[in-house]
Amino acid sequence: MQQKKNKRGKRLNLIGEESQGFAEIFSPKRVCRARDYLIEQEELERVQVAEKEAKKADQAAKKEAKEAEKEARKEEREAKQAARQLAKDQAVQARAEKAAQKAATKTTKVSKPKESKATSKEGLKGIGVSKGFNKALEPSGEGIGSGLGSQSEEGVVVVQSRVEG
Repeated sequence: MQQKKNKRGKRLNLIGEESQGFAEIFSPKRVCRARDYLIEQEELERVQVAEKEAKKADQAAKKEAKEAEKEARKEEREAKQAARQLAKDQAVQARAEKAAQKAATKTTKVSKPKESKATSKEGLKGIGVSKGFNKALEPSGEGIGSGLGSQSEEGVVVVQSRVEG
């Protein structure tokens, strides 16, 4: 109802000129000008509506592009994070493998019985026993100790004791 009152109280201003408050009288020339003015106003309104629509579409396109860029940055960030996590996991796995390998070599070293220097040929060579000593250590089946002790060609008697350990 309020809208009807507003429409009634509105001045027509058909030509776009200020009226002097008197009754407006239209000649055929003024009627043509009024029609042209109305057509011009409608065209101006259509242009404004089209500009608004174009502006809305442009804003929507910008928003869409911004969202796509944001999504691309998010995917890139996730890919970098996944690569860092993979590298971290590989480093942890490499350390675990290295530790397992080290533990395996340690157990193999522990499982091997260590020869004392007194029982190994190499260890006895380092002691400084005279020539012919190696022949005395070899189990030959000759003599009393069957390789545990015997006299060498040069007259040196070597006695070897076996250490259980």
